[in-house]
Amino acid sequence: MRQSGNSSQSAHSINTGPVLTEMCSILPRTFSSKQGLELLVIELSENLFEQLVGMYDHFEPKRAAQGLPPTGLDRIISWLEHLQKTGHNLVALYQEKLIGHAMLCAVNPTRAEFAIFVHQDFRNQGIGTRLTEVTLEFAKDKGYRRIWLSVEVNNLAAIRVYKKLGFRTRDLFGPEQEMEICLVEG
Repeated sequence: MRQSGNSSQSAHSINTGPVLTEMCSILPRTFSSKQGLELLVIELSENLFEQLVGMYDHFEPKRAAQGLPPTGLDRIISWLEHLQKTGHNLVALYQEKLIGHAMLCAVNPTRAEFAIFVHQDFRNQGIGTRLTEVTLEFAKDKGYRRIWLSVEVNNLAAIRVYKKLGFRTRDLFGPEQEMEICLVEG
């Protein structure tokens, strides 16, 4: 993971460690959930890695779409270490607790795959929608033109959110569908 030597401290006094602000002008970002919870979105830093592992270790349902998140500590750690080396990882914090994770995995310099997970205690509060919006802004800032995702066809709530944000269905593959959004015209 790339890190700068600069530290960033939010108004919420959350010690997040190094934050990439020189490369990304949109982070850190705060927003409120539908219930008024104040959340902070930053890029994953080393000192939050253990919290992210813990979120996934206690994540429900244990296995979601495409086998993600993986189960078992060793598999979770291996998966997250790989994501940390190969992708961009944004995390949502509430009162210093990591409660959401969005990731972008580059397919090529202008296209990336997107996935998002929100801890079960914080779902249905608009957090996933807002974290997705911030991640799409981050992706555009990083030069990505197209973002795609895969979602189970029976996950109607997620599909509704993705369509509302501008994603369009590209293909159906059995129980899953691919969706894509164009961030830049042309």
